[in-house]
Amino acid sequence: MQPRRAGGGRGVEENRLSQIVDGCPVPVFVIDTSHRVTHWNRACEVVIGANAADMVGTRNQRRIFYGIERPCMADLIVDGAPDDTVRLFYQDKFRRSATVTGAFEAEDYFPNLGGGPCWLSFTAAPLFDEDGVIIGAIETLQDITGRRNAEAALHAGERRFRELFASMRDGIVIFAPHDDGRDFVLADINPAAESLYRMSRSRALGRRLPEVLAFPAQPGTTAGQAAELVEAVRRVWRSGVPESLMTVHLDSGGNPLDCRHNRLVRLPTSEVACLSEDITDRQRSQAEQEMVASVFRHTVEGIFVTDSDGTIISVNPAFTQITGYEAGEVVGRSSRLLRSPLQEEAFFDELWSRLETEGSWQGQIWNRRKNGENFLEWVTITQVLDATGRPYRYVAIFNDITDLHRKDEQIKHQAYHDALTGLPNRLLLADRIEQAVALARRQDHGVALLFIDLDHFKTINDCHGHDMGDRLLVEVARRLKSCVRESDTVARLGGDEFIVVVADADVAEALPRSASAS
Repeated sequence: MQPRRAGGGRGVEENRLSQIVDGCPVPVFVIDTSHRVTHWNRACEVVIGANAADMVGTRNQRRIFYGIERPCMADLIVDGAPDDTVRLFYQDKFRRSATVTGAFEAEDYFPNLGGGPCWLSFTAAPLFDEDGVIIGAIETLQDITGRRNAEAALHAGERRFRELFASMRDGIVIFAPHDDGRDFVLADINPAAESLYRMSRSRALGRRLPEVLAFPAQPGTTAGQAAELVEAVRRVWRSGVPESLMTVHLDSGGNPLDCRHNRLVRLPTSEVACLSEDITDRQRSQAEQEMVASVFRHTVEGIFVTDSDGTIISVNPAFTQITGYEAGEVVGRSSRLLRSPLQEEAFFDELWSRLETEGSWQGQIWNRRKNGENFLEWVTITQVLDATGRPYRYVAIFNDITDLHRKDEQIKHQAYHDALTGLPNRLLLADRIEQAVALARRQDHGVALLFIDLDHFKTINDCHGHDMGDRLLVEVARRLKSCVRESDTVARLGGDEFIVVVADADVAEALPRSASAS
C-alpha cells in the first residue's frame, strides 16, 4: 500500500527537528516529498564533503552520492518504493529495518564522495505528520570504512593462516577444550601432522585427545606418554604458559621408531596447539635450533636474556622496538637500566625471591624506555639452571600494555562519571553516600545532602541551544565543586539536577555554609 502524501500543512515541529538533526554527531539529512533537501547537518558536511548551503533546497542528493542522477535511499522511501524497486538500485545490499517501521538499511562503497572514498552504512526512514501522512524522509549515515578495512584485513589474515597452516613442515594439531578443560577434542590438523601421526583429517576431527593418542596408527605410544601429554595440554590451557614435551615411540621390541618434540601453546581462542617435530636425526635437531633462533628474532614480544647476575647478554629486535635501546647499548649492562621510578625497590625484592623459590615469575612491571618514558609491560621471567642445578640464565619475555592499561582506566572513569561535566554519576554517588553514612555512624556525626536543580534551564536550552545549555551545566559543576571541600562530593543526577554530599561535618553548620557558598 502506498503511503499517503502530505497536503498543505506539514504539522512538523521544524525547530525541534532542526535541533535534533543539527545536534546529531552522525551524518543526517532530511528531504521533503518533492525530494528537496531540507536539512543537512555538519556531520554530513564533513563525511560527504558537501556544504549545507549547496544542498538545502536542492535535489543534489540524487547525484552527490553516486556521481550520476539516481535516487538515494531516502528518495525511494519518499516514493514508497517496493522492495523490487529498491533492489534495482541496491541489489542485495539492503534490508528492511527490524526496528524502524518502513525503513531500509544498507551498506555500500562510495568512491566519488567529496570527502574521499569510503564505506557507508545508512538507514532511511519515513517522516509522518500527526495524521500519519508522509511528509518526507530522514537518512542517517555512518562511516564504516575502518570496520570494513579491518574485516578485509581479518579475512586476509585468515587466508594467510590457512595457507601457512597447510604448508608448514611441522605437524600442528589444535585441541579445543571440552567440559571446562577436563577433556579436549581435536579441532584441526595440518597435512604435516596427518603424515606424522598417520591419520587423516576427516577421521581425526572431533575425536577426544585420549582417542587420538590411542589411534591404531600410533604404534609405540605408551599409556604413560599419553597421560603425560594429556596433563600437559590441561596445564597449558589453564596457565597459558607454553610447555615442551619430548616423546620417543618404541616398537614391540623396545627399539626407537621416532622421536618427536611437542610444543604446546595456548591460542587466543583458548584452544591448545601442539606443534610436533620429528627430530629423529641430527638435521631435524639443527632445524629445531634454527626455529628457536628465528622465533627469538621475529617474535613481537620483547625478549632479553641475562646471566645469573642480571647482566644483559642478548636482546631481540622487538626489545629494541619497545624500549628504544639498540642491542649494543644494553648488552653487558645491568638490567637495572630499564627500571622506572614508578616501581618500588621492595617490589623487585619480592620478584627475585619468587624467582629463586619457584623458578619463574609473571606479572606487570613499570619500566622506562631510552627516552625516559615510563611504560607498563606484561612480563614472564624464567630462571634457567645449569647442569648442576644452579641459576645460569634468566629469560624475560614482555609486551607493552601501556595503551591497554590507559584504556582500562578510561573505561573505569567513564563508568563512574558524568560524560559532560566529569562529576560522579549516580553509581559513584551511591557509593560515596554509603561511605559517608558508614563514617558518620562510626564517628557519630551527620551527613548533609543538598538537592540542586537549575531554574528555567529548559528556557536556556530552547532559546540558546543545547550547546549553550551544556556549557552552563559544565560551569555550574565547576562552581559547585569550588564551594565544597575535597572530602565532599558533587554529583550530577542527569539533566539540570545535582546533589552535594557534605560528609564529616555537623549538619546544622554544614548545610547553611554549603548552601550559601553555592
